[in-house]
Amino acid sequence: MAERHPLARRVVVVLDASPENPSLLEAAADLARRLQSELLATFVEDANLMRLTELPFLRAVDPFSGAARELNSSTMERAVRAYATRAEETLSRIAAGTRLRWSFSTVQGTGFSGVLSSASDSDLVILGGTSGAATLFSHEPPPHRPGPVLVLRGRLRPGAPVVVLYPGPEAGSRSLEAASFLAEAWDSPLVLLTPQETPGRLPPMPPGRPQVRLRSLPEADAPSILEAIREEGDGALLVLPVGTDPKLLRELLESGRCPVMIVP
Repeated sequence: MAERHPLARRVVVVLDASPENPSLLEAAADLARRLQSELLATFVEDANLMRLTELPFLRAVDPFSGAARELNSSTMERAVRAYATRAEETLSRIAAGTRLRWSFSTVQGTGFSGVLSSASDSDLVILGGTSGAATLFSHEPPPHRPGPVLVLRGRLRPGAPVVVLYPGPEAGSRSLEAASFLAEAWDSPLVLLTPQETPGRLPPMPPGRPQVRLRSLPEADAPSILEAIREEGDGALLVLPVGTDPKLLRELLESGRCPVMIVP
């Protein structure tokens, strides 16, 4: 039996009433299988969404007929729970015929921060691109988050480069380790982005790790990093240390150019 990757004992994918749930579940299931990890899907019933029904002018418009109807707490609850039911059915279908260990739960809250704070350091948490991750991770100090977080924009592409911002051994060792595990799991090239002031040499890598390339950045800013990502091709995954400058992190997350993993 292949050795389980130590990046995550459990992959936790956070869902809400969003049409991107199926693509999130597909990516999370594939990643959990490759890492030989358990998969937990957590659907968040957002209390702020339910409070919108208290607004007297709120209406729902049928996308096909154009007809408008009043929204109340009962119809909103049914709609949100229908999303949760479809998400669980989708996960069951994805996992059918595989040996993937999975579970599904529903929690009530006011966003994803509660799920993040309850995750352990052995969990890899996956958020959707519309989750407000830029707000969660772009202030100082960052919210309690002991394990890595993957913010998905589009689909993960196994085989595409895993690109890690590597500021040096003191700040970048854990993010480099996580990127290396992912590159190995996906049989992908590993690309290290280093600021010009960082010595231009590869850090020591364990035997058997994937092909590694070094790229020097003219500036450690968002335009330089995004240009490097663009040149690496579609589907590249960017891995960042959690100590990344909050302004830079916000710009990279809001760009929507690629999936971003934040590693403590």
